[in-house]
Amino acid sequence: MALDNVDSFIKWVNNRVHQTHLYVAEGGITKARQNNTYMDRTANLRNSLGYTVLTPVSSQSDFIGEGESYARDLIEGSFCSVMVAGMPYAAAVEAKGYDVLSNATNAARNDFKKLIQKSLKV
Repeated sequence: MALDNVDSFIKWVNNRVHQTHLYVAEGGITKARQNNTYMDRTANLRNSLGYTVLTPVSSQSDFIGEGESYARDLIEGSFCSVMVAGMPYAAAVEAKGYDVLSNATNAARNDFKKLIQKSLKV
C-alpha cells in the first residue's frame, strides 16, 4: 500500500472518529436536556449543559486545578469527548438522586461504541 493511501486512510479514520464523537456528544446533551427528573425553576442548570470534543491535534484546553497533568496524559494523542453541567450545584442535584447528566453520559458512551464499530467496518 502506498504511503499516500495510508495517510488518506488515517485521515479518513480520524474524521470518522471525530464526527462520531460530535454526533454522540450532541445527542447526549439533547437527551440530558429533555430529562425531567428534577425541577429546573430557572432553566440555568439545563442551559448549562454542554460538550467539547478534543482531538489529537487540538488538545489545547484550559485546565484548572491539580488534575491538569492527569487530564493531559489521558487525552494526549487521542480523541476525548467531555460533557459537562456548568452550574456549580449540578453535582449536588445528582447526589440527591436526580439525573442531570449521568444517564446521558452512559448512553453516549454506549452509543459511541456501537456507532464507531459500525462506522469503521470497511
